[in-house]
Amino acid sequence: MNARAQQGAALLIMMLILILGVSAWLVRGLDARATATAKQQQATAALAAAKEALLGYMVTTEAAFPGSHGLLPCPDIDASGSFAEGQAHDSACLARYRSVIGRFPWKTVGLAPARGSVGECLWYAVSGNWKAATLATAELLNPDTNGQFRVLASDGRLVAGETPAARAVAVIIAPGAPLAG
Repeated sequence: MNARAQQGAALLIMMLILILGVSAWLVRGLDARATATAKQQQATAALAAAKEALLGYMVTTEAAFPGSHGLLPCPDIDASGSFAEGQAHDSACLARYRSVIGRFPWKTVGLAPARGSVGECLWYAVSGNWKAATLATAELLNPDTNGQFRVLASDGRLVAGETPAARAVAVIIAPGAPLAG
């Protein structure tokens, strides 16, 4: 084989290696994007199920405690391990009008463990005047009972709660990966 033919063969081999490398890089990028999309869909489904379970809890609270419709469970805020995981910890959030944040009480509302896109439990915050823990001291809830949360986007833009009547009574959070530092 002459030198010119060898140079042509070497060029073809280099082109083939380059094409294979670029193809592998593109496929890996598509796979990462598909994985991220699947995780986002999982988090969205978990948030939707948690919302439905909370609404169901609000409706069924009336049956358990006549005259007290619309109350929400306290979050799972036990750090000592004294309570079952996923259980609302009413005794730990008794302060009237004081909002509380903790893990979502999935067991209390009848769900399987609720997790976000990174596998972390969902978090949940409830307005102080909507907590079932304050049942003995709760005021009558009606359409005029405001929530206490203003909801902001990650860029600081107000999403909900411009007026007291538009404030959220509860917030369910699907945490992302831990921040560096």
